[in-house]
Amino acid sequence: MTYVTTEVGILRAGFSVFPISPRNSPEAVAHLLKKTGSNYLLVGGELMLQKLANTALELLRGEGHPEIPSSHMPYFEDLYPTDDSDNEFENYPTVKFEPEAPSLILHSSGQHVMDLTLKKYN
Repeated sequence: MTYVTTEVGILRAGFSVFPISPRNSPEAVAHLLKKTGSNYLLVGGELMLQKLANTALELLRGEGHPEIPSSHMPYFEDLYPTDDSDNEFENYPTVKFEPEAPSLILHSSGQHVMDLTLKKYN
């Protein structure tokens, strides 16, 4: 639930999402980040995921690639707080979507990369 909510929230905010499998090597993750022009990385809290991301980012830095900031994925409680007393719901501002801009990039274990584009809301 947390993963899907985060992805949908990123899409709703008008940004592209590129989920990367943790089965990739650090070299593959670095290559995918560079190839897609990714400019921010959300990483799950598991130690293995943190190590994979840190190693991939170190490889990019070693190649002189611009820094890609990263942070932890939100926790369920961050997205769905149980104590409503201090949390008033606020709608996200309207976003104009570019119909031809990539929204979700899906990478297979092969050489193919597929992207889906958002259609403008009417």
